[in-house]
Amino acid sequence: MDKSKELLKHSLVCILYLLLTLLFIYPTYLYYSNAVYSFDDPQDMIWHLMWAYDNILKDFGQLFHGNIFYPVKYSFIFTDHMIGTLIIFAPAYFLTKNPVLSHNILMFFLTILSGISVYSLFYYWTKKRLASFFTGFIFCLFIF
Repeated sequence: MDKSKELLKHSLVCILYLLLTLLFIYPTYLYYSNAVYSFDDPQDMIWHLMWAYDNILKDFGQLFHGNIFYPVKYSFIFTDHMIGTLIIFAPAYFLTKNPVLSHNILMFFLTILSGISVYSLFYYWTKKRLASFFTGFIFCLFIF
């Protein structure tokens, strides 16, 4: 198959994941700046992300010395520090200065990227586009 047609089909799948994510989280994205989707985890995740964001920029040497489990040193290692997700969270927080909005943007993009990743993996294994699409769809959107 022609490479440009193949790329177009993969791009359409990515756009479809974006649209389906918007459909599944409606009306949550209308309140993205001040609401989270559940009670416990988002607040904890926002704290972890803010701690990592602040300490990477201000005092990198103190990054893993979290203010939890005081006076234990390196206490930030005992939790899911999620430093890799700062690639998405940090620019959103830098522009908005709103940790809740930045967290919701992060979760939105991670949902889409997880679907695309599973779709790509299964397409690589099977070369069946529809089966790969539904596998990615189930993986990323059936958390709701």
